[in-house]
Amino acid sequence: MMGQATMLTRPLVRRYLPWALLAAAPGAAFLLMRPGWPLDFEANSSAGHFYIVSVVALINVGLGLLAALVAARTQSLRVLLLAMLFVSMAGIFATHGLTTPGFIVDGQYWAVTGLSARLSSLVAVLLLAASAIDYPAAFEARMLRLRVPILAAWLLTIAAYGVVALSLPASIPPELIQTQLVLDSSFVVVVALALFSAYRYFAGYRRSGLPMYGAVTLGALLILQAQVGIHFGVLYRGTFWLYHVNLLLGFGAIFWGLVAEHARGRNLVTAMTGLTLRDPIAQIQAGYGESIRSLAAALEAKDGYTLGHGERVASLSVLVGEAMGLAPERLRALY
Repeated sequence: MMGQATMLTRPLVRRYLPWALLAAAPGAAFLLMRPGWPLDFEANSSAGHFYIVSVVALINVGLGLLAALVAARTQSLRVLLLAMLFVSMAGIFATHGLTTPGFIVDGQYWAVTGLSARLSSLVAVLLLAASAIDYPAAFEARMLRLRVPILAAWLLTIAAYGVVALSLPASIPPELIQTQLVLDSSFVVVVALALFSAYRYFAGYRRSGLPMYGAVTLGALLILQAQVGIHFGVLYRGTFWLYHVNLLLGFGAIFWGLVAEHARGRNLVTAMTGLTLRDPIAQIQAGYGESIRSLAAALEAKDGYTLGHGERVASLSVLVGEAMGLAPERLRALY
């Protein structure tokens, strides 16, 4: 029994340990970057702020374009919500970068800069959490029929925010970033929704093993830690820069997930739509590569009578395993 437990544990450690280390590293860095601690530093660089924010915005532009194309071609509300997430992050964070004090504009935009930083994370986790929910079929079908106008209207809303913020900075109430109750409330909401999103996508990763699920899980946790950085950090010190690095790594992780899926032989459209799978058996099936599928097809081709038999037995086995309370990793192995 001890040997069997070890054989089961080792693959799980190899599978989850890299993700856990990547998720925990920013938190450890934050602790060491507090004022007076070993990694603390000060860098008052408007140019540096503008460039790192611009990179984050550009990554989201690419993700948003891809997700928008997939959403227009597929029947997936989850991908539509992800497209809206990336569009929001690109537009709001671009506004955050363009209003960097002392780089392009003067100090009158400070309220816009602060609000855009908070708003970008809040909108991102709201849409990420919404994408992790399973909706009634009728509601999802109704939303998908309107997916193009919904996406267009959302894009116009984000653009309108940028135009108003850049042309009328005085219209942004400074109380939104000065009132402690508002700041604390937004912090709690972001943390709660990021944890919910991470939990839901991690469940999909445990069942499927698909890198894209793990990448979105990691992205949610890094957005959470970015919020910790901006809420408890100090302007232009190490924790302030760590906030921006966490967002860069978070959305970079999601982009890497697409690249990893492509490296496994899945095209980008398939990789993105893989996140839409809600049925546990479908998630497990999606995690297997073409080699296993080809082998199963070759075996069944030898005997037409058994066509589909192996897949039916595997699906029934998973249902029995779920009733027994087996862990997702065991269900995947069972399948």
